[in-house]
Amino acid sequence: MGACPRAIRRFHKEDRLPKIIYAALSDAMGYARNQDAMLVANRVWQGESVCLTGACSLEDRAVFACADGLHVGFGATWASRTLLQGVQESYVRFPDWPVAKRVAWLQAFLTEQGAETPHAGTASTLVCAEVRGCHVQLFHVGDSRAWSIHEGRATLLTTDHPHGASLREAILSSGRHTADLASIYDALVGYFLVGPHADAPQVVARSFTMDPGDSLMLGTDGVSHLDLTEIAALAAGLGPQDTAASFLDRSLPVIRRPEEGNDNRSAIMIGWRA
Repeated sequence: MGACPRAIRRFHKEDRLPKIIYAALSDAMGYARNQDAMLVANRVWQGESVCLTGACSLEDRAVFACADGLHVGFGATWASRTLLQGVQESYVRFPDWPVAKRVAWLQAFLTEQGAETPHAGTASTLVCAEVRGCHVQLFHVGDSRAWSIHEGRATLLTTDHPHGASLREAILSSGRHTADLASIYDALVGYFLVGPHADAPQVVARSFTMDPGDSLMLGTDGVSHLDLTEIAALAAGLGPQDTAASFLDRSLPVIRRPEEGNDNRSAIMIGWRA
């Protein structure tokens, strides 16, 4: 699918089409392992510290995703990385599958990959955006999130599963920030779980169109505490440059620590630019 007609008309006078630029950050934040993983323009990344920038054509399909392994079993780092490897493979093998069918395949893939390893019981959340021109197919499971930024205003596009979200707010308001937070993971309703009897998680999906100048941000729960003003500031830092260097320069002070303590943090900013 090519560029959307509005984008073509807007940039026709300059004899050029808009393009997608992106910047991605993942930081273990001092932990020995990074339980987050990122799929950036169809390639999986995971490491103690990852900083990426790049651009892709509107003529090509690009898939971006963040996954966060959960402390409900061994191998949280393995779970997030393997899940994104499955996302990558699924789009290569089955590019036109509907979301529900893709999620069911991903659940089976993760369980199959973990069958011969000591990873039974581990889990991962996921937020994924398939980008085709100006069109986005977004879906998420768990508490990894997505935001859109239009004309300098950020909007949260996803909703954490209610039980986990309400428990988090109750813990924060009680002041018991560290001892009880682990129970949130048990309370999350949705995640990909490794196990022979694990069902495919319920998925929330939506499709929409982006305009030139808009941005989309994906992130794990390590950045989900940021308010909408801070999300918009990150988008402004993406800038019109193909390298998106200004996003990386600005992101470190803006992505502050959450009040309940440090966590692995990962964010992917995608911008539709001239």
